[in-house]
Amino acid sequence: MSILTLANPQEEQLLKSGTQKPDTGRGGRPKKPRQEEQPQEAPGPALAPQEEQRRGAPTLWLPRPEELALLRAVVNDHDAALNVFGLCQLDAKALTNDTARGLFSAGKAVWERAEPLSPASLAAECQAQSKARQEPSERKFWQECREIALSDLATHPALSDPSKGALEIAKRLSKAPAFAFTPLSHLKARPRPKWLIQDVLIEATAVVLSGDSQSFKTFSALDMALCVATGTPWHGRPVQSGAVVYIAAEGGWTLRDRLEAWETGRGIEAPEERFHLLEVPVSIGDVATVASFSTFIQERAPRLVVIDTLSACAEGLKENASEDMATFVRHMKAIARATGAAVVVIHHNNKGGDLRGAVSLKNDADTHITFERQGEEEELTTLVSCSKHRGRHFPKFALKGEEVWLSEPDEHGRPVSSLIFDRCDVPESSARAHPNAQRGNKTRERLLELFDGLALEYNGAGVRAGTWKARAEAQEVCLGGAFWRHLKELAPENGSGLIQKDGDVYRRFESTPTTPTTPIGSYGSEETSPAKTTPTTPITPLGVGVVGVGSVSVRSGSSAKSKKARAAEESEPYRATSNGS
Repeated sequence: MSILTLANPQEEQLLKSGTQKPDTGRGGRPKKPRQEEQPQEAPGPALAPQEEQRRGAPTLWLPRPEELALLRAVVNDHDAALNVFGLCQLDAKALTNDTARGLFSAGKAVWERAEPLSPASLAAECQAQSKARQEPSERKFWQECREIALSDLATHPALSDPSKGALEIAKRLSKAPAFAFTPLSHLKARPRPKWLIQDVLIEATAVVLSGDSQSFKTFSALDMALCVATGTPWHGRPVQSGAVVYIAAEGGWTLRDRLEAWETGRGIEAPEERFHLLEVPVSIGDVATVASFSTFIQERAPRLVVIDTLSACAEGLKENASEDMATFVRHMKAIARATGAAVVVIHHNNKGGDLRGAVSLKNDADTHITFERQGEEEELTTLVSCSKHRGRHFPKFALKGEEVWLSEPDEHGRPVSSLIFDRCDVPESSARAHPNAQRGNKTRERLLELFDGLALEYNGAGVRAGTWKARAEAQEVCLGGAFWRHLKELAPENGSGLIQKDGDVYRRFESTPTTPTTPIGSYGSEETSPAKTTPTTPITPLGVGVVGVGSVSVRSGSSAKSKKARAAEESEPYRATSNGS
């Protein structure tokens, strides 16, 4: 085998096109061959001195220049490998040279095992591939790939900016369709993913922690990170101990007190060499930043990376744009693949209690864990649940905060405290509804008030959804899709809601429960049964006759009556309704 080193761009073009280099004389003019002389073949590109001895080898290593540059960049630069293998997911079939394909596939195998990629590791992979083959030709092919890895690919990448240049080349090459089936034998031999925190976090996955403000999600994320760094079980669940990278993008000053409270309450000191705090935002939406960050933290070999918070590290991305949130999660997974760590991002919920922003954030993530504060303010209890998991959903459990007094007072001499959380029993009922539920109930109450007003305006003829939605938007009760979500809850298809659909319109019906009657035949026959039964109060459509909205009753009639008279007149029928609800 002869390894050719391209001498200059002109010779590269000539070699690529197959044209011979003309023999030139003075002034650069081509020489006219003499009749007795045969035109000599154009000399090939200059060979490296160490390759002169192998000039007579039968095979040639002639990759396209961009493929050679790509391979050199991938082997010698980690950022380039992350861009090519992780972000672009380039397949070896996109390359045109067989030897280049072999080297590329060997490099990808090393990278997928999360091992450092270098000419030496690539040569070792080629050697392993050669030993695994039985055909002499295949074994010879992988031996040739090994020699190339130790010679041509051992030089510095032939690109001014290896990371950016390799990304551009990979994007051009990946336009060609490249598909490959995974043999079932490979799938069966693939090792199972390992738990970082048993039944909660899986290594090399993208995880979203979300909750309302003051739902203690950041306390819990810091608790997870410190447990991994110290090897402490997380609320009874075993962990894989290792290094942690914590991005405090909103500032790390709040972590000081929480760290001291954790160390005091647990009686464990966080190791300096395992807990790495970064107090600057990292733009996860930028490819170059992600590649640089992955290289920076790979030396620490982290098992867990925490991004606090998404909004602080999503520069240039829009939370409500599905494509942008899909990009954010894709880059989280690129960091996870490059480091083997679980990458956790902390995010907030919207007013309705759902994950804020585009739904692709939850759909594309591997795991979504929510935190819901329970009970009164002083109870400091949060409910931890899993709405999505690549593994299996863990059952809900509750964490209760315990106040820990810190060693130093504030600047005014007042004592300072923080919280640590321990597992507790899940409360069967909460003294106060969850804040999201309260907000949702308030919105629905306002929608019902608007509906009642429209029903009175139309004299019980029914209210169309479009009219109701327009009134809600005009008064800024709810906008866009939020109206339709509330409508589904108020008027379910099974007809069990406060609002029921009647053709093209909606009506509100409130039925008062009937007083139980004596079953016919209980006293021998229908004639002998007691006749004292309370008649059923008919279902009254809103807007006709008596209307009940919360604790307010409106009755059609003369407006000249005093309030006391109307109240006395309406008390009896309304009391019957309220007692049965």
